[in-house]
Parts: sequence; C-alpha cells; structure tokens
Amino acid sequence: MKKALFLITITIVFSSCSRSIDCIDPPIYISFISFPPNSLEKIVIKKFGKDNNFQNLIDTLQVTTGVGSIIKSGDTSHLSLGNPKNYPKPGFDWQIFIPSINRTISISDINKVDKTGKCAAMQKDCFCDNEILGLRVNNQAAILQNYPAYTLFIK
Repeated sequence: MKKALFLITITIVFSSCSRSIDCIDPPIYISFISFPPNSLEKIVIKKFGKDNNFQNLIDTLQVTTGVGSIIKSGDTSHLSLGNPKNYPKPGFDWQIFIPSINRTISISDINKVDKTGKCAAMQKDCFCDNEILGLRVNNQAAILQNYPAYTLFIK
C-alpha cells in the first residue's frame, strides 16, 4: 500500500511540474495572387540586417521552379521553400526579387511579441511561436493572415 501511494504521489508531482521555454520566431509564408503565368519561374530571396535600409545583405536564396517549389491554387501561387528557416521571419528585413517581371518586394518592420510557453517536465519536444503583430511591404502597412500560419499575400 505504501509503495502504491508513493508511486501515485511521485506521478502527480512530476506530471504537475512544468518548465518555461522561450518561443521561436515563426516563418512567414509567401503567396502570390494573379501573377502572370511563368513569371515565378525564378525568385531570389534576400535577407538583410534589420532597420538598415536594405544595405547589410546577410544571405541570398535563389529559387527556381521545380517540383513543389510553387504550388498553384486557382489564381494564387504558394511559395514552398521546404525548411522553415528559408522563409522570412522577424529580426531581419527581406526582399523578394522576381527577375522575369523585374519586380522587387521589400518586407520590413516585422513587429513581434516575444512569448514564453510551458512544457511538461517529462516532455522533450516542446515548442511555441512568438506572435507577429504586423509588417510593412514596400513601406506600406500590410495585412498578414495569421491562421493556420502566418502568410503574406502579394498582389
């Protein structure tokens, strides 16, 4: 009886314990609305240091359309970059260049709220996302869809 009571007590103590974790910055998925056919065959994504007028280039990703990189749905083309680290996220400014139509889309002022989450003491895979409050596209306030994921629709 004492063993059973001890095991129940230990189980309750460990299951009620939790630890705080820092949430991560979520990716911002990109979708293009009503872009001309074949205009998205090549896309260049540039990552810049934040708040320096796109002067401090950190990284460049060139995307050419292949299987799965552009997913069409009606008049909307969703950019699929695989790894979430390839997508725009807070902490940087971004440019998306579409060479076929010579268009550059600048994304800046990504405002977010840093959050913390709770993780059960015995749980190993815990995560949570910070909240993105807004951003600017070509220096204009933009609407960001936030469910089920943060998605920026570009026209």
